[in-house]
Amino acid sequence: MKSDAPINLVSGLNTKQDITSKLHVTFVGEPIVSSAGAIISEATPSIAFAYLTAFLEKQGYRTQVVDAIGEGIGRFWNLKQREGFIAQGLTFDEIISRIPLETDMIGVSAMFSGEWPVTRDLINAIRLRFPRPIIIAGGEHVTALPEFSLRDCPALNYCVRGEGEYPLGGFNFQVQKVQRDAARSRTHQV
Repeated sequence: MKSDAPINLVSGLNTKQDITSKLHVTFVGEPIVSSAGAIISEATPSIAFAYLTAFLEKQGYRTQVVDAIGEGIGRFWNLKQREGFIAQGLTFDEIISRIPLETDMIGVSAMFSGEWPVTRDLINAIRLRFPRPIIIAGGEHVTALPEFSLRDCPALNYCVRGEGEYPLGGFNFQVQKVQRDAARSRTHQV
């Protein structure tokens, strides 16, 4: 059956939907960090992931959420490299094991500057297991300190400042198109 839709001869793709329907985005929420013995009540699963996944799925992306707080709300563990501090939620290994191998992009929540050293350690651990996907951070910390965050964490590729729906949607589309165009040109496919 012949389609009247224009075909991009460089990429071989008909529409934005052709690209986005195959792109997989995983969002990762970091555990909460506090001093040992502190009484805290900020253990709240992130509603931002609901907004981001709904927006991206409507655009044709496949998504998954690994929310360390939501999936491990009653769990506490010692931060071995940070004496006197504990984390609440899933451990790094548990978080990383829940990220699908086929993911193309990993978005990490980086909410609070006081938790940044642990979030940075998580991003570095994710990068060791997932060298290929693009890693993006969003949240209050990277909105306030994007240049610092990128310098301080070489495993991090990009920071999204402010609300992430529209920047991520456009960014994902452009990244996927560039990756596919490059792959086709390397294999001489048009």
